[in-house]
Amino acid sequence: MAAGKWQCLHDPATLSCSVFSPVNAWVWKFDTRKRDVYKSFQSDTGIGIMNTISRYSGSQPCKDIPGKCTNGQSNSASYTITFHMPPLLGVDKKNLMFDNAGGTQKLQIAVQGSFQIRLANNPSWIRVDRAVGSGELSEVFVSVDKYTEEKERLAVLQIYRVKDAARGTTDELLEVKVIQTSGKIS
Repeated sequence: MAAGKWQCLHDPATLSCSVFSPVNAWVWKFDTRKRDVYKSFQSDTGIGIMNTISRYSGSQPCKDIPGKCTNGQSNSASYTITFHMPPLLGVDKKNLMFDNAGGTQKLQIAVQGSFQIRLANNPSWIRVDRAVGSGELSEVFVSVDKYTEEKERLAVLQIYRVKDAARGTTDELLEVKVIQTSGKIS
C-alpha cells in the first residue's frame, strides 16, 4: 500500500466522532420465559475500510486492515451488549383520586400472563371488583365508600405479575395510590 494514498486520514479519535458513529438499531424478541436467560451477549467488531473516494488518490477498493495497527494495538473491539427488558406489567394510572362522595373508577392493567391485586393494610373503605386477572388489557373497577371525616385518606393497591400460578410466586410489582379527599374535587 502506498503511503500517499492515505495521506489525508484523520487520527482514530477524530474519525470516531466525525465520520463513523455506530448505532444499535436492533429489535430483539424473546420468549417471555427466556427473559432471565438472555441478559447480554458479546459482540466482536472488526475495523476495515470500505470503498473510499479521496480527492488526492481517487477511488479505493475495500481493504481489510491487518490484525494490528501501526501503533501495535488491535483493529478490533469486543463489546458486551446488555438487554434492557421492558416491564411485563403496566397500568394506565398511578393514582386514583376520589372526592368525599366516593364512587367507582376504572383501572386498566396490561400484563404478560396474569396478575393479582392486594390492598396494603386491608382498608375497609376500598374494594376492587376482582383481585386476579390476565391478558393484555384487563379492566378492574375500584370503588370507595362515602367519606365524612376532615382529613384525606390513602390506600395502596399492590398489583403483582404472577410468575408461577401453581406455586403462587410473583415477580413484578406496581403500586397505585387511591386517595380520597374530604371535599369535592373540581
